[in-house]
Amino acid sequence: MTPVSGAALVTMVDMDGFPAVVHPVEGFEITVVLPEVRGVLWWGPDERGVDVVAAAGGQALVWPSTDLCREDVSARGWAAGDGEPSTLDVRPLVAWLQGRRLALDVVAGLGAWNLAGDLSVAVGARWSDGGRLADVCFEKLTIANVPWLAGLEEYRPRWTRRQHTYLRGRLAQAVTLIRAQLLSADS
Repeated sequence: MTPVSGAALVTMVDMDGFPAVVHPVEGFEITVVLPEVRGVLWWGPDERGVDVVAAAGGQALVWPSTDLCREDVSARGWAAGDGEPSTLDVRPLVAWLQGRRLALDVVAGLGAWNLAGDLSVAVGARWSDGGRLADVCFEKLTIANVPWLAGLEEYRPRWTRRQHTYLRGRLAQAVTLIRAQLLSADS
C-alpha cells in the first residue's frame, strides 16, 4: 500500500508560481488541533480524486470555526460533500514526539501523515513519503486504524528501531507542515 501525496497540480498559478486557488470538488470541514493552535480546513478530493485542502497562493485557507468555514465555502460556491465535520487532534502525536508519551497514538499519526500529504499537494510544499520503509510504516499505521483491511479485529503495530526512527522524523515533518499552515493563517 503506497500513500498517495505530492501529485502535480495542473492549474492556474499566481505571480509567485503558487496555485491560484485549490479546493475540493466536494469538501467538508476538519478541525485540526495542536497544543498552541487550532483551525478549520476545507478538505476533500479535487477533480482528479486527489485529497487536498482549500488553499490560495500557496497557503491553506484556515477558518476559526466550522460555521465560518461553511459560510465562506458556501459564498465561494464550493460544494459540500456528504462527510460530517471531523476533528484531528494532533496533541497526542506532539506529546509522543516530545517524549511525554510512550506509545504513538496511531489515529493522530495516520491523520497527521495523511493531512500533511494533502496539504503539500494544495500548497506546493515538499513532501516525499515514498519508498519501502515509508510504505511499511504507512501500512502499519493504516492497519492499526482499520484492522479489518487485513482481516483482523485489532492490530497494535510493533516498530523496528529503523521504523521507529523513520516515523519520528516523518511525523515531526508532518506536524511542522501542519503547524506552519495553521499559524501562518494568524499572520
